[in-house]
Amino acid sequence: MGKDIGMFVVTYQIGDHKPGALTLHISLVVSTPNQAISGIGRLFQSANPPLDVHSNLQGHYSVMCIMPENCHIQIILTGYPIMSWPGYGGERPTLQPNMKILMVVLAEDWQTGSATFAYLDPMGQWHEVKGAPVRKISGSAPSNL
Repeated sequence: MGKDIGMFVVTYQIGDHKPGALTLHISLVVSTPNQAISGIGRLFQSANPPLDVHSNLQGHYSVMCIMPENCHIQIILTGYPIMSWPGYGGERPTLQPNMKILMVVLAEDWQTGSATFAYLDPMGQWHEVKGAPVRKISGSAPSNL
């Protein structure tokens, strides 16, 4: 929690690891000087009905300390549909969120935790998943934030 170290990339799998279960993969770029986070997410379920939701994620993190040796990382992300838009001008449409994520990483090492997330299904209905397990699957998070 001391010095600013720059940026790092980390990828998480959110959800239990059962076949056919709802699984959220998020790949994030974390900027420690301003505690900003951006990345992409994919929510997938192969069971019936199948689900495949992609999001452009934006948000921030904060460090919550209950006692000096008991700190957690809280990550808040909002996801928006991923759209291709010509780079040669014009106004972009206003996009409504399709995903909201609140993740609490259990320790300052950014390895594991739990998440509550909500997503918009293709029919326009919101669904919420609470207490989903989180585990880091790749990337390198610093050990001394």
